[in-house]
Amino acid sequence: MKDIERTEWIDNLKGFGVLSVMLYHHAGISGLVKDYLISFNVPLFFIVYGYLASDKKQKLSTFFKKIVYPYLFFSMISILIWIPINKTEQNFDGITHLLLGVAYGVGSHPWLSFNIALWFLPCLFISGLIFDKIKIYSINYPYFLLTIIFLLVIAFDKISFRLPWGLDLAPMAILFMTIGYIARQNNIKILSSSRHTPDVLIITIVISYLVASINGHVGMGFKEYGNIFLFVLGGLSGTLFWYVISRNYHGFISVIGRHSLILFAMHLPVYFLLNIVFLDFLKITIDLHQPQTTIIYIVLTISLLLPLSVFSRKHLPKLIKLTAQSCKG
Repeated sequence: MKDIERTEWIDNLKGFGVLSVMLYHHAGISGLVKDYLISFNVPLFFIVYGYLASDKKQKLSTFFKKIVYPYLFFSMISILIWIPINKTEQNFDGITHLLLGVAYGVGSHPWLSFNIALWFLPCLFISGLIFDKIKIYSINYPYFLLTIIFLLVIAFDKISFRLPWGLDLAPMAILFMTIGYIARQNNIKILSSSRHTPDVLIITIVISYLVASINGHVGMGFKEYGNIFLFVLGGLSGTLFWYVISRNYHGFISVIGRHSLILFAMHLPVYFLLNIVFLDFLKITIDLHQPQTTIIYIVLTISLLLPLSVFSRKHLPKLIKLTAQSCKG
């Protein structure tokens, strides 16, 4: 029963996290709400990664299978969607530019312009590899390790150019991973107690909105932290808020969480396609900057991607196996 409950709240948390990413990336969300969403939605996933990290060191092939291969697959699909939409990319130079974007794996312009959200996966790969080597030290020297990592965050923030595959973002990502890992190692559950729930929710949401209003519009993918301390505080307070909600929620959000990878990776290309369907084919005049339009786009995107995710999980491994066998034959 404990394993089921643990899985459910983690899926809930990932579900709320990916919904916040989808909300943030639509034009109907703006102002302080947008600043609030971006303050925690990516740190949340790094914290969850650290919380779920195995105590054993992982094989390099595991990182490729779980992160790099999906990154390359989603990149190719995104490019195939992007090229017909953008005529300027329909030539050799344009396609070369897109492929170079995949190779460099950075969210800042002009690298992953065809799907900016994909920066998260190469960054997760690099950060995960490093974290896998140092996580053991967080058991006996947690505060020392967190201090060293935080100093590296400050140092890497001084780099004026972007490093490939989010290497310049790795210290910040590893900081959140380590926090999540330490939380699990110390079996931190007090915040999920019903007795503390109202107080924790009030405190964390107030802190989150104060941080968002003070620190302004940030963005980890662009290495725009604002004040580094406030960025970390915003990531932690926002994650804590939705952690408590996730511990006490039972519903469809867990389903979204179980399919968060495809929703995170492919919601922007689906937004592009929906724009074409509504504006060009159906000739429907819609205001993309209205909140109700955002809700419609998110519902349609989930409705389209969830069945694809279920199908791919069921049949894609079989197709890969058959392809490999045919190649050997």
